[in-house]
Amino acid sequence: MTGQRDIWIVSDDPASTASVRSVFEMYGLTALTHECGGLSHMVAESRGEEGETAIVDIDPAPMQALQELERIIIRFPQTRFVVMSEQMQSGLVMEAMNIGARHFVAKSMIEQELPRIIKRLRSNLTGTEESSGSLVTVLSAGGGCGATTLAVNLATELPRGDSEPALLIDLDNAYGTIASYLGLSGSYGLAEVMGYDDDSQIDPQLVTTTALKFSDRLHALINPVSVDFSDPAPLRYDRLEPLVQACQQAYPWVVIDAPRVPIALAARLAHLSRFTLIVGQLSVKDIRASRAIQNALIQHGVTPNSVRHVINRYKSRHSLLSLDEARRALGGCDLQVVKNDFTSATESINMGQPLAQCAPRCGARRDIQRLAEDVAKAQGNGHISVLNMQN
Repeated sequence: MTGQRDIWIVSDDPASTASVRSVFEMYGLTALTHECGGLSHMVAESRGEEGETAIVDIDPAPMQALQELERIIIRFPQTRFVVMSEQMQSGLVMEAMNIGARHFVAKSMIEQELPRIIKRLRSNLTGTEESSGSLVTVLSAGGGCGATTLAVNLATELPRGDSEPALLIDLDNAYGTIASYLGLSGSYGLAEVMGYDDDSQIDPQLVTTTALKFSDRLHALINPVSVDFSDPAPLRYDRLEPLVQACQQAYPWVVIDAPRVPIALAARLAHLSRFTLIVGQLSVKDIRASRAIQNALIQHGVTPNSVRHVINRYKSRHSLLSLDEARRALGGCDLQVVKNDFTSATESINMGQPLAQCAPRCGARRDIQRLAEDVAKAQGNGHISVLNMQN
């Protein structure tokens, strides 16, 4: 696009364009605004350059427009896309979030909702809102690879003051495993925090009062599946950024367990994270999946040097693959290893306790402590890919 601060209005509806333009006039942004009638026109006129924000009208054929928009979001990973439509159906909103749109606005609410969204997007880009804590995202390269076990124990081991807990966030919408692992139950969790229409209401106090306390060192925001498995409340992914910011203001470390999220959502998490951990075992299947996830994150603008692979449940003997073979398959990157300690891991899960409590001297815990030290030493934001292996 014609400059790093450019804003695009993409619509062939004069009334909608006028409503959006009036919001930009209120913020004094008209000099940065470009208008065009469709996504193909925007791509042609941008000449391949990124912009700050694109407000995209997906009517009159929303699903078809979202399919086209998905390809463009991948092409312009640094541009914040906001979708607007006459319809506000939950399935449509979810699809927009899954392909990487930041917000969804009903056309009838443009003048009420868009000012809040623009303020949020611009403050994120300029860094005008402070957040002191660090975020680590844990992704999974395959079922049963131990991603949740790693997330729980990493959160326990990250260095901080004695009175400062870490926060675990459960984005496992299939099983809500964090609550099961730690034996937690409650009527409120992640869905309630993300359910507010006003971003300013998602604040540190809301997070700390909603999070469940496992111990003085570990709190958790449980998944709605854990609250009501048969009819879980929906998660509003358009509130992801204010959620993360509030969590970082409330806790020194935030670890998100996100084993089955769409790649566009994983990329949004990665952009917000100090590290993104892709967890897998030393198998052809998991290594292929890890490489595919890493490549997809890079396509979405995640920097390669922020991706780190850790092998969990690693067995030094009787393995069909070697660490060197895995390293070459993953592009020569460094691998960190978490040993296979089936007895200790099983005891940890059955007792609902981190390894630090039930098996403090086991090899797997020592490996996770080393990983925690490396994470703590890293500077800035990043994205780490972790493969889960045991001894």
